[in-house]
Amino acid sequence: MALFIVIAKHSAEACPAGNPEMGTMLLAHIHQDNASKFGVNVHAAAGAESQHILHLILDAGDSQKVEEFMSPFAQMGTVEVMPGIACEAIVARGRC
Repeated sequence: MALFIVIAKHSAEACPAGNPEMGTMLLAHIHQDNASKFGVNVHAAAGAESQHILHLILDAGDSQKVEEFMSPFAQMGTVEVMPGIACEAIVARGRC
């Protein structure tokens, strides 16, 4: 499994929190029970509410699985998927 950092952004107008049904659906989507159906493990999820940004740390077999998993968020804005590396690995090799 590879580690990925995901940043999903949306506009204030497209904010799913403004639609309780949509917000609840998206929360259920990123829950580990659902993520595992996509072959994705969710390590952390945090939002920057005033910025309309969601940050996720995921691991999956490849970035295509992550892109597929994040497709509901891509419908509301942009999704950036970046390869990640554990901090311990960065320190062990002595550089970023």
